[in-house]
Amino acid sequence: MGTRGYRVYRHKGYYHVHYNHYDSYPSGLGVKVASEVPLGDEEVYQKWLKKLREALDHHFEQNRELIGTESGAYYISTEAPSNDLWIEWMYEIDLDHEVFLVDSRPLFALNNMPATEDSFIEYIGFDSYGNRSYKSSTPIKHIYNWKSTPPKVDDQVIHRYNARQTPNSGHAAIPKLFGSSGPVGDCETVRIALYEALVAAMMQNHGFVGGIFALETASDRTQISTALLCRGVELIQLAFGRTLLCKTYERPPPTQSEFSWLATNVCLRITTHLDDERHLKKSVLELVDEIEAKPRSAATFGVLFSFFHCVVVCTDLQGGFHSTAALQFLPSFHATSPSTPGITAIARLAYHCLDIGSVTTETKIPSDHFLHDVPLEVLELIVRLLGPSDLQNLCTVIPLFEPAAEYLLRYPHIEDYRLIEHLPFRNDEDSDIRTLTSVLKKRFSAVRAGSSPCVLAVGIGGTRLSVDISSGGDEAAALWWGIEEVNSKGSEKSDSEIDAALS
Repeated sequence: MGTRGYRVYRHKGYYHVHYNHYDSYPSGLGVKVASEVPLGDEEVYQKWLKKLREALDHHFEQNRELIGTESGAYYISTEAPSNDLWIEWMYEIDLDHEVFLVDSRPLFALNNMPATEDSFIEYIGFDSYGNRSYKSSTPIKHIYNWKSTPPKVDDQVIHRYNARQTPNSGHAAIPKLFGSSGPVGDCETVRIALYEALVAAMMQNHGFVGGIFALETASDRTQISTALLCRGVELIQLAFGRTLLCKTYERPPPTQSEFSWLATNVCLRITTHLDDERHLKKSVLELVDEIEAKPRSAATFGVLFSFFHCVVVCTDLQGGFHSTAALQFLPSFHATSPSTPGITAIARLAYHCLDIGSVTTETKIPSDHFLHDVPLEVLELIVRLLGPSDLQNLCTVIPLFEPAAEYLLRYPHIEDYRLIEHLPFRNDEDSDIRTLTSVLKKRFSAVRAGSSPCVLAVGIGGTRLSVDISSGGDEAAALWWGIEEVNSKGSEKSDSEIDAALS
């Protein structure tokens, strides 16, 4: 009965926070706060809204000295309160968006709350990533919707967009943008699967999740927090370049500018409302203008990213461009699959743009050194004996090894393990566990120099070791992984087939 909690009212951007010392479970404080909201009659509901808002205005004027104190039985703050070891449950009536929140997560539409105490308690649960949420069985009519309306776009912008279209214009599929029609290879498949695991890890991060829910209410880019803008750049950066994840993994610092150049031929812009066709066209034009303002010698790609959706744009040197439709990026928080068209598109773009030649090509050994005469096949045998960090250092000092190392470093690495194949769940794995972990867990066949092949569990399972994948101090997201099987038969590839895949 000593469970502590908060009863919170949000009004005009201020949080009126009341401390509750005991019985803060949904069946206690939760039901008490929810019962304040009238049910069924819209006229009664509107009168209640008006009366409560007036009461909060009065409390605000009478208690200005409590603003920002963030302690005591009652205080007022511009910062949302949060759960901690002391505060176990929070229930919030948000009058600005007319939403009912539990533990700072939006759950119910304030004007259509669950009709009974039992249903209110029943519908409070968790999503597929372990975050506080409504249960997937909650009727849609009760689920909140505080998404903001898209910004207005001038007709002249739409006319300008249409004027730049060619007879063959229109939304293009990813393979068309790349000029590729072949199947997705093993290496690319592994990179896509690992990127899905990285996105899933971000969706379990408290700070990131809070930012995503707040983003739903943002009316334009200017209302995206600086922290979330940085997270967006980091999230896209994770797909690009060589994926060498380790405890000493050094992330490139996210840019604070409106446009971020992830590579010499890839420009990123974080924005909102890509699911609105008019705003999408405006955003595409602005991205194309930014790209065309830079000197270019080849086709250049652009990425528009709103977290919920992404758009990939390809510009040519003749002033033309093609783009994909708005592709879903983040999975639903109640997803049963980690895959989305947007995650696949970004991973495929990153693979297409792999800059394997980024290591310096200026040789540091004499031109008459014997290494110049060593066959490539011998160099390949040498590089297979090295871990990814040592391999990169070797290529930096002796760039002659770069061609031999290229095919190895295209594969993603976790510590010294090279992931060479994405594996399905085991046939003997419990179906219920498989369903629960389907969005969180990945299995990969992996190799390490001097060791037997093994299966790595990434996301959950195995020996838990943490690899930070984003900045943010205490809020840094982490990827969990471990060895699931050694000398495993999880991979159906023979040693010779693995050699062929790596070459």
